[in-house]
Amino acid sequence: SATGLVELWVNEKPLVRKSLQKGHSVSAEGSIVIGQEQDTFGGGFDINQSFVGEITDLYMWDRILCPDEVVLAFHNYPLPGYLINWRSLSYSIRGYALVKPVLLSAQRAG
Repeated sequence: SATGLVELWVNEKPLVRKSLQKGHSVSAEGSIVIGQEQDTFGGGFDINQSFVGEITDLYMWDRILCPDEVVLAFHNYPLPGYLINWRSLSYSIRGYALVKPVLLSAQRAG
């Protein structure tokens, strides 16, 4: 990251931007933890700090998207250059988590 800036959007609305580490890149041994705060690299999980809810359509880019691009992604318009293809990742589930199949991909576009 040239700036270290991280920006998250939920349901077309931006959350507070955060600066993590300028000039940092994730190595091949990196891991992404979703729904759980970790106390150490890849571990140290506390059940009381876990996310409860539903996450769908999670994307990550290596650049900040403009608001119009975020809206397009929200409406399932394919934006090029995403950093991670979530559908092709190998992953492991720890604890109780349910991965539901997509029922209708066109359902959100309407």
